[in-house]
Amino acid sequence: MKYDAVSIMQENAIHLAGIQLNEIKLNQMNKLKRSLSTPFTNTRSKQYQENVETFVQEMRPQVIYHYKNHFDVQYLMFKHKSEQSIIIIGPFLENRPSEKMCHEMLLASNLHISKLLSLKQYLLQIPLCQYKKALTLCRLATKFITGKKQLFDIEAIAFKFHRVIEETSHQKYQYEYELSLVEHRYNIENQLLIAIEKGDIEMAYQLLAEIQLLVSGLKRAKNDINNARYKTNILNVLSRKALEKAGANVLVIDEISARYARKIDDTIDASQMDDIAKALVLEYTELANRAHALDHSPIVTKVIQYIELNLDKSLTLQELADYAKVSKTYLSKVFNTETKQSLTDYINHMRIKKSIELLERTAMPLSDVYSYVGFKSQSYFSKCFKTYTGQTPLQFKKQIGKM
Repeated sequence: MKYDAVSIMQENAIHLAGIQLNEIKLNQMNKLKRSLSTPFTNTRSKQYQENVETFVQEMRPQVIYHYKNHFDVQYLMFKHKSEQSIIIIGPFLENRPSEKMCHEMLLASNLHISKLLSLKQYLLQIPLCQYKKALTLCRLATKFITGKKQLFDIEAIAFKFHRVIEETSHQKYQYEYELSLVEHRYNIENQLLIAIEKGDIEMAYQLLAEIQLLVSGLKRAKNDINNARYKTNILNVLSRKALEKAGANVLVIDEISARYARKIDDTIDASQMDDIAKALVLEYTELANRAHALDHSPIVTKVIQYIELNLDKSLTLQELADYAKVSKTYLSKVFNTETKQSLTDYINHMRIKKSIELLERTAMPLSDVYSYVGFKSQSYFSKCFKTYTGQTPLQFKKQIGKM
């Protein structure tokens, strides 16, 4: 029960506030020390060790602890006594610091100007979230995870271990810290590609959300829209390779990849790029899932993938037979034998499935949906829709609240 509660809150933290929620066991002190560190923290110093350990020992139940380090990076924490663990929300920044502010932070921390790049890289990987929003999420977590209904008090933590140069890490530790951040991001990216290849939609979505957090401040171009395009184009290329490994038709992969490349290039609002990334991952993963599920002969597999790619077009038996380089009679017979459906029924079924996706995920009007998925008339679309779902398209749209 507890595991489910933490998992649900972890997902809500990412989707509602764009920040992470993690559980750290009290016997995992090193994990907590790493979580609260910066590139300039000497995590092996006696003062740092004692600060964190004393804090954990003195944590009281039903208190939310608010920690802001010397670089304005914030955390919210509370103790889950029955599970001997700490719930930590963060890190997060309320605002992205300017160049001038970074210089001032270095000066206040007695750090040399040569550390500016390291500081900027560190801060760019911290997601943005307003304190009020993070606190609301934390209060929800205290009730949901601990089962306590009363409001927790808030107490500030005044760690001092980031302020004095003698307590900052040596160059070696700073390098190790930065390397671990990059390695962690690459590891999550590889896990995402494996999830896409396996057709695991739920895991792919979860890992995508983690990646979007990790690269939220990563800069690869001069302005926001080009930076967003760069990151989404990289995702498109990597996902395409994952789908290829899943055994999908390369022509289908190329069409999807080209379509998303155009969409990425045409989008002028950087805030819309996350939605494009989600749609991209969903489509690639669903296609990989279908590629794994297909247990048909090469001819039928080839025809199915052609149908999926050309649902909006007029698909005749002759056209499909010509594409598969077989006779109409043979294709009709082998397709019916392997799928237990006629070609017409299969095409209509795929078109209805696509229309359901459009109704659920877009605001496209019904008058456009039927032609978009390849039906010649709205009345025939409605008839087929009711055959497969038991409802008319209008009834379905009202049910999902899109009216």
